[in-house]
Amino acid sequence: MSTDRPLAIGWRQGRWLALACVALVACHREGPEKARDSGPEGAAVTDSAASARPVEPASDADVGADPATRFREAVRHARWEEAEAAAARLDAAEQAAPDVRLARARGALERADYTQASALLASLEQALPLLDARIKGLRLQAMAEVGPFDAAGEAFLRRGTPRDLLAAARAFERGGAHARARQAVDRALTRGKLPRALEEEARALRLGLCRDDEPTALEDARWLSIHAASPPEVERALARLSKLGGALSPGEWLARASALADQQRPDEALKAIARAAAGKPAPGEDALCHARAEALYKAKSRYTEAAAAYGACERRGGARAAEDAFLAARALSRADRDREAEAAMRHVRERYPGSPFASQARFHLGRIALLHGDHAAAVRAFDELSGEGRGGKGSAQPRGETARYRALAHLAARDYPGARRLFEALADDADTADLRARAKNLAALAALRDGDRTHAVARWTEVVRSRPLSFAALVAQARLAEAKAPPVPWLEPASGTPSSLAALSVALPAPADLLHAVGLDDDAEDELRSREAFVESAHPGRGVQALCAAYALTGRARRMHQVALRVPSSLLGESPEGRARWAWECAFPRPFAVEVTEAERANGLGAGFVHAIMRQESGFDPEVVSPARAVGLMQLLPETARAVAERGKLPHEDAWLTRPGPNITLGARYLRELGEKLDGDPLRVAGAYNAGPEAMTRWQERAKGADLEVFVESIPYLETRGYVVRVMDNLARYGFASAGEAGLPKVRLTL
Repeated sequence: MSTDRPLAIGWRQGRWLALACVALVACHREGPEKARDSGPEGAAVTDSAASARPVEPASDADVGADPATRFREAVRHARWEEAEAAAARLDAAEQAAPDVRLARARGALERADYTQASALLASLEQALPLLDARIKGLRLQAMAEVGPFDAAGEAFLRRGTPRDLLAAARAFERGGAHARARQAVDRALTRGKLPRALEEEARALRLGLCRDDEPTALEDARWLSIHAASPPEVERALARLSKLGGALSPGEWLARASALADQQRPDEALKAIARAAAGKPAPGEDALCHARAEALYKAKSRYTEAAAAYGACERRGGARAAEDAFLAARALSRADRDREAEAAMRHVRERYPGSPFASQARFHLGRIALLHGDHAAAVRAFDELSGEGRGGKGSAQPRGETARYRALAHLAARDYPGARRLFEALADDADTADLRARAKNLAALAALRDGDRTHAVARWTEVVRSRPLSFAALVAQARLAEAKAPPVPWLEPASGTPSSLAALSVALPAPADLLHAVGLDDDAEDELRSREAFVESAHPGRGVQALCAAYALTGRARRMHQVALRVPSSLLGESPEGRARWAWECAFPRPFAVEVTEAERANGLGAGFVHAIMRQESGFDPEVVSPARAVGLMQLLPETARAVAERGKLPHEDAWLTRPGPNITLGARYLRELGEKLDGDPLRVAGAYNAGPEAMTRWQERAKGADLEVFVESIPYLETRGYVVRVMDNLARYGFASAGEAGLPKVRLTL
């Protein structure tokens, strides 16, 4: 993608390009749409001066500290403006220290003060030889912005990746070496298929370098006019295309409309479709009809209009009529107009009985019946789809989904023996231990209501023991208490105490130790990764434990989260006060502890909730950008972050979302807002964070009085269903590690 801002390069060089895409394209998920939740049970949190403070305040521990301490802590928490202010109060010798110069240079790059960064980095590798490659990479990033441009371009050319070639082209262009820039961008575009954003950036740059008489000028102008995500880039490309005597054909306008629909920009897509319709020769009415319907459906906020549009397409007939009828019905369902959707699904089933959409319609008819309490109709529909009822032809849905809804329907219809049998079959067929435990819980509930308390208690006991501290175990333990059965120990007793273990003294290897000491913990984490073998070899037989301890020293957990996959699962089945403590701390770390603790306190969130969300959302990676353009530790959409900041009167810039402090502050505040709407229930708050508050509110309104495990299994979005379970798993672990049984989240068995 092309933006007015030059391509960022060097340290974390892909990040700014991704953020440019984020800022230009407003991305919303439909089912699951990104959202965020809030507060502890029963907490009523009001706005206060504390919650309306600037996004990146100094921590209480920093207030009154000497300038050197304030500098290190500001660097550690990526408060770059504050770090530079503290550096100005250091004496000359402290300012000249190599590690301080390096940290200030990193801050200067973050603040886009490339001249200062270049000055601070000059010859710095001579003083810090172990950081030679890192320092040269930072210097190259600064050189690409302020020069010498030829040297920067040559350095990027030697690296040779498509992104580096594009960075070289930018540097050459700034230095006026347009021929070299053109060669570099041509090489980037011939290195195979590029990511869409990078291809857009490359083509926009080449278009600026091309003469009007070159064929590539027309090619790039046409490509950008169709595919570019940036509206200004599209306008520039269309203007250049017109200047070159070209224009988009009606078919290309439809392609442009499809690209806009994918970006959830329906109004612009409809305008592009109108341009296509006005062209000569105009596309067929069928193509125009489907393009309009697709643009409205993909908007995820105009389903009623999409239903009408697909209905119009169906009435035209043709090979896609059955699909059009089905999509019209699905749009009505997504618009929360289930009774109309039900009639539309019946129409699909009866009008197009031989099509695959007929079986999909039967599935959704059963789901709608179950949702609205017509349990007998739901049982008939799912029995038929399973091939056991009259006329069964199988379902186009995944077999597990049909079987799950069938079992839920029998349970809702109070066919407890049938439901028990079906849930036991689901448990036997489950692909994962979690799905097996959840099915066993529901089989036990059916058994209890069928009068077989003994079997129910045995099943719940088995779930607690086989899936300790999982969401399924939380439900099972609560059901045991409700049935007045003896509680089951949450975990195996600790097999040793920390004091009984041989001491494990772990230190960060050079140069990670220097980076950590000056506050550059992200860089320390990077350097440690390349020296893991050294740490493991120093502690034979306990290498994974040593690695976890080393990464914990950095206060970061992106890599530790990956190392934790090597932790023996048996240790996580033991109580954390013994030999397993290190395993728990590795698998469920607490990075950015200062920011998280303050955010939870300021927003009235239960301890561990932010880390439980963060672990699931980003794996503790502060710079990750999802395909849906969600950013950073708490995976916030830029438009969501802006809205939360505006409501809280907090300063905000989109570029701050990769900084831990602002991301955690806004994510925690959004969790609070969701909690205020959802009674602070962490399960429903987690669901709203993933699927959106409107969806969660709609689901819970329909499920009043439902059993908790039935409600969770009835969540229509597969992603959200799994998400709430995993967040509750995380929350149980964090809570138990902190406070034992008292720290476990409470589950409400009835909605």
